[in-house]
Amino acid sequence: MKKNFIGSSWGRDLTEPNIKALKKFNSILKTMNSFLERTDILIKLCVFLTIALLLFSTTFEDVILDDGTSNICVINGKTGEIEHVLQK
Repeated sequence: MKKNFIGSSWGRDLTEPNIKALKKFNSILKTMNSFLERTDILIKLCVFLTIALLLFSTTFEDVILDDGTSNICVINGKTGEIEHVLQK
């Protein structure tokens, strides 16, 4: 019985799996999966910490006073002092 070797450049029939190549490909996929899982966890942690930092370190009590004159005052909510006087 003659096999058809036309479909493969390696002289094997197309129905034969290349076990060595499949194991290598599986190893590459496992390595990529491990790396991407760790990267995903790291990105989520960085996003969470950035949001927490912005929420807890931002002063929402800063006041900007504009009474119609050419001066605009910015009062710091933590210290209660005028920090900036801007000219229009």
